[in-house]
Amino acid sequence: MDSLKNRSVQLILLIHCFTLARGQKLELNLMAANSQIFSGVFYSFGIKSDTKETQFYVYKLNLKLQVLDSLVFNYGKSMGESFLQCSSDTLHGFLNVYVQQKEKNQLTVFRFNKNFELQQRIENIDIARLNNSSTFGNEIYYSGKEVYSIKTQSDTSGIQFYLNKYTLKSETKNFDYEFIWQFPFERKNIQSAHIFYATKQFVLIFVHVGSKEKTGQWILKINAQNGQLIRGSKLNDKGEDKVYLFGDFVFESNSKTLLLMGEKLNLQQFQTKENKLAVSGSSVIPLYIIRIDSIGDVLSRQDFKLPIAETKTSGKKPANAYLLQIHRFQKTAEGEYSFESDLYKSVDKFVCYTYCNSFLFHIKTEDDKLQLEKKTLSTQPLIESFLFSNDKLDMNGKLCANSTSRIEQLFYEEASFPVKLEFKPDSLARPKWILSKSNLHKASISYHILKAGKINYELKSLEEIPKANQPRYFRLNQESSLISNQITIDRYLLKIFTW
Repeated sequence: MDSLKNRSVQLILLIHCFTLARGQKLELNLMAANSQIFSGVFYSFGIKSDTKETQFYVYKLNLKLQVLDSLVFNYGKSMGESFLQCSSDTLHGFLNVYVQQKEKNQLTVFRFNKNFELQQRIENIDIARLNNSSTFGNEIYYSGKEVYSIKTQSDTSGIQFYLNKYTLKSETKNFDYEFIWQFPFERKNIQSAHIFYATKQFVLIFVHVGSKEKTGQWILKINAQNGQLIRGSKLNDKGEDKVYLFGDFVFESNSKTLLLMGEKLNLQQFQTKENKLAVSGSSVIPLYIIRIDSIGDVLSRQDFKLPIAETKTSGKKPANAYLLQIHRFQKTAEGEYSFESDLYKSVDKFVCYTYCNSFLFHIKTEDDKLQLEKKTLSTQPLIESFLFSNDKLDMNGKLCANSTSRIEQLFYEEASFPVKLEFKPDSLARPKWILSKSNLHKASISYHILKAGKINYELKSLEEIPKANQPRYFRLNQESSLISNQITIDRYLLKIFTW
């Protein structure tokens, strides 16, 4: 049986389990610990054991690491050293914590609601059945209690794409799903499909079509209730032989208008059959912004060119290739928008692209036209020296075409080992970063702040933590972040820093 003691008494009993050091540090006497931000609150959890029994603890903290509440559950007599590090997620609006012993194929799920109440304790779940994710394809989109997935089926006639909808069966059991409907895309015509937005009424999918009469990029609007096609909106203008790539979007709920943006390449630059980009020597990043109304009509198309500053040698064009990922595209005021962009550079025959800089852009509306602020793209030298390596096993900040099934995923999927953790302007509008790096040979992860100094930009080390300590990074708010790690087998450290 679980032991849920009176919380006010429990806090007094557990006060000796942690120490709050000078500054904002919190040390918890926990094994196999981890943390999760859930509904704006920070939670830490882990195992505590002695010769008599093992217990599972959960602490609810504010963003200053002050303990607000806590819960404790009996977990038998297993030794704390026998547990793997706890893991968690926030699927379907719950805090789900997974507790597993080493060399075991089963685990326990502790599920909490937003009021920090135990929704359910679910025992002996086979790892292979956890959340039944094997029923989904590689492309998954969660929307409340619904799940959408893109699955493919290959045969001698080609590849068939399907959009499947599932709904959650129960909130008190292992997340299991009931199949609702399936939307089959036109056979042989689809090259790729990406789910990017869903409501209770509809689902939006960015689709590359390869048939002669419909070649181009489309936004498909699917009825979320019955899986029927509502409307297909072609992004390409009549007679246009360009390739639109998904970057990011803004859906304006009042007008039900979709604003979509991304890179726009020609057929020589985007080579789907070879699954590669051929953009070396280009001196600009071409962008598009398309506005689509509630019934699916394209209201406007606008193109922009972002120049790339790069030193030329012997009068030749630059040999490097660049791509731009777009993030946090948002409406900031009526007729005004902003977006963040990450620049990636390729120096190894254009197989992999490595992160090299970030930029913040603002957009204003003048005379019914969107005006993008003028800015020149360039690499950040300290980021390049920090990241670029001749070691083929070094995957820090890299996007690689050979690691994705479709090359267009390079423009919206996160790097396997992301380097940029935070990016924002300082008080003088100069960019600054929090960067991380996985150090292969030292088996550690390092964290750094890159910001403007008195003369030049400076890269300062924050922490370097052995990977065996299971370090994790959390963004708390605009001004502060947190790094956690298991400093000893039974001591878990949380440390806040401002930047």
